[in-house]
Order: sequence, then C-alpha cells, then structure tokens
Amino acid sequence: MANLGTEEHHVGLPLLHTHGDNLIHIEGRPVYYSDTTLGKFFKAIKIAFDNDRIMEKVNGDKCPDGKEGKLTVLLNDKLLENPVDYSVKDREEIEIRFE
Repeated sequence: MANLGTEEHHVGLPLLHTHGDNLIHIEGRPVYYSDTTLGKFFKAIKIAFDNDRIMEKVNGDKCPDGKEGKLTVLLNDKLLENPVDYSVKDREEIEIRFE
C-alpha cells in the first residue's frame, strides 16, 4: 500500500491532496475543472491510475478467486465511466474497486 500522507503532511499538490484520511482535499480555488481530476490526483501521488487500471492491477488480471478482475469506480454509488477525467467536488463519495 502506498503511503498517502499523515495529518501533519499532505501528499499530492497544494490544490489537490490527501492527509492520509481517505479524503481528497481541494484547498484553494481551481481555475479549471481539469485541475481537480482523479487522474491528476493519482499522478501527483505517483499511483498508476487509468480508466482500466489501478496500481499494478489492469482489467483482465486474475483476482485471488481466479476470475478476471475489472476496475470499477463508483461516484455516489453510480458507475463512473471516465474516472481519469472526472473533476472531484465537495461532499462526493468515490469508491474505487478492482474485482
């Protein structure tokens, strides 16, 4: 598991980061929606993320049960089709699964 920061130090960009609390924080005013995308966040924290991969897991890789896995990103319990380009907003719940 990647080190995603602590309460004292944030990981990411000044505008878009985490404090190790399972939350993505936006501090300041984004000029463009593209400044606050999931893709930009994961790139900043150096975790591979694309519409079909998270870390070392790529769609089609085998899960422990032997089935082919797939990256699924849910936004407020609904499938998010293009998570890399999605601009995060206040009070949203984003769940990332590979199963």
